[in-house]
Amino acid sequence: MTQHLRTEGARPSSGALEAVRSWPSEAARAWTLDVVEHAATDETIEALVASGSAVREVAISDDLDLVLVYRRDRPQLPRPPIDVDLREYDEDDVPRKLAAGHDYLSWTVRFGHARLERDPWGA
Repeated sequence: MTQHLRTEGARPSSGALEAVRSWPSEAARAWTLDVVEHAATDETIEALVASGSAVREVAISDDLDLVLVYRRDRPQLPRPPIDVDLREYDEDDVPRKLAAGHDYLSWTVRFGHARLERDPWGA
């Protein structure tokens, strides 16, 4: 994820899940695939970013960290498996949190891999 997230329309990024190098479980993988597919058609979801050990060069990851940025209303998603750490942020709060040095979001911007980006989020 970068601070500038503009793409044409909403769609999973190319190779939407290849950045996940170590899935913590098949349940985490299946749930994430479903959410990425759903996010492409849910206009409240602005961005979905994978981060943490699952997207780094490690042998084993205990969980998958996902950041979901939404507009207006928090989307209704199925409950994630125990090994998916989903953190949801209103798009209006993200720039302020980043400017204040929010650790989790700052690390996500620096090292995360966008699974979906919606135009015109995050200029």
